[in-house]
Amino acid sequence: IDQENKGLSEARNTGLVNALGEYIGFLDSDDKLSPDYIENILQVINSGNYDIVDFNLITSTGEIRYIRQGDQTTLESVFRAGFWYSCARVFKRNMFDNYRFTPGIYYEDLALTPILYNEATSTTHINKPLYWYRLNMDGITLNQSIESNIKTISSFEYILDQYIKLYIASNNKYYAYVLMQSYYLLCTSASLRFSPLESFKIVNKHKLLKRQVVSDAFISTDRALKRRVHFLYKYPRTYLTA
Repeated sequence: IDQENKGLSEARNTGLVNALGEYIGFLDSDDKLSPDYIENILQVINSGNYDIVDFNLITSTGEIRYIRQGDQTTLESVFRAGFWYSCARVFKRNMFDNYRFTPGIYYEDLALTPILYNEATSTTHINKPLYWYRLNMDGITLNQSIESNIKTISSFEYILDQYIKLYIASNNKYYAYVLMQSYYLLCTSASLRFSPLESFKIVNKHKLLKRQVVSDAFISTDRALKRRVHFLYKYPRTYLTA
């Protein structure tokens, strides 16, 4: 299939429309699959009816990113880890019947993968690194152009607002985890890309304390939230003045 370059989300969405298989996997152009990727996944999907099968990945620097943290049989273990790479799982094709990747934003995996987990009826984990992920030193994280800076912040704003609406509508604690993660990424990205004054404006605009979306009690007591998220919630300006 050949189409005009419209970005990663549009390319994936075209693949989803044209795919015929029972399961969908993702491979980005500069990454690699483990030699036993297909063997391991087939063994699992032939043994049970799973909507999502996830697995670990290894970066080009040799770091293993563990997709589940703690008890690997629970849904919470996925949200506790907070790694939302689409390439680190395969999905039943019908999981995408009502969903697509959002065009025109960065971090499209964060915008969609947690939703698919909440929709899934059965998931499982392969505790092996089946995907080799190239860390692109010229990628989004280090691209400091004005256009990239603005798109990064607007992407996190879009994702944060999405999960705030989902949490308000459902009171689902897993959406609370993701909206707090999105808030953390928004604030820390602002501190890296803009002046302290501009960063303060972004943090104050989206401060969850003012929105009263997630209660202080939840954030203070829930251990699934990472320590840095707890700290940012209490002392957001520390990140902006470091």
